[in-house]
Amino acid sequence: SIQIAAEQQPSLSSMAQVPEQVAGAAKPLVNDEVLELEIVRIVRGVRDLEAVSLKQLRAELEKNLMLEAGALQEQKSHIGTLAAKVVQQVRKELLPDCGDHTPRKESRRQSKRQQEIDVSARKKKRRRSKAEAEPPMAGCLQVMVGNASVEAPAKAFASGKSGFFACERLELKVDGRPRQAQCLIQCVLLD
Repeated sequence: SIQIAAEQQPSLSSMAQVPEQVAGAAKPLVNDEVLELEIVRIVRGVRDLEAVSLKQLRAELEKNLMLEAGALQEQKSHIGTLAAKVVQQVRKELLPDCGDHTPRKESRRQSKRQQEIDVSARKKKRRRSKAEAEPPMAGCLQVMVGNASVEAPAKAFASGKSGFFACERLELKVDGRPRQAQCLIQCVLLD
């Protein structure tokens, strides 16, 4: 098994982002298929890919393939490339193929659904409170605006409170000129 050591080697996980590096590599001691299969076996057995360095991986490969210590040193970059490929492959296997339902998208969908449910519940509560509100009072509130009289009939508001409400168009004199005005009267009784 691979021991975790505090050294400045790139981890297997970080190798998943490293592009393929193929330089004038020496003749390999072990063919690619064997190396890749052994890397897959090792990587699948590791719980935390961040904790394993390439040096540790090479040492484990040498041990498993019964090679001398340092025998794979010359294939260092090639093993790094293979490890990056294997790590990406293993990560894809670990993440389920959710198609259009990735965890992030699913989280957004659930959040949106919850917001819709909350809005719907608030609307229902308002409707209930309006229905349960005391019946509107009888009568009207007489309001004088300029020379015009406006009658605001009793009303039960969505908040559950009672009061008076009117919205009328009036003819008013402003600075001696006749003007059209929209007059809104809303009077809520607080007690």
